[in-house]
Amino acid sequence: MTKQDQENTAKSQDTSSDKDQFNLDKFAEAMSKPSPEEEAFFARRRELGLGVGLSEDGEIIYARSLREK
Repeated sequence: MTKQDQENTAKSQDTSSDKDQFNLDKFAEAMSKPSPEEEAFFARRRELGLGVGLSEDGEIIYARSLREK
């Protein structure tokens, strides 16, 4: 390995800090749960019969029949 390669390798090594890891953990935790606004948004969609899901058999199901539109 040349001296230049060694310098480039040293520069590319992980320099993340504990603070960065904390921020990432905090962000991941916040993104793992829906916000109250998201809950309300999807509750309203369910009330209106919008959206799709999966049955126990893995088939796509609609909140209401396509013919009801």
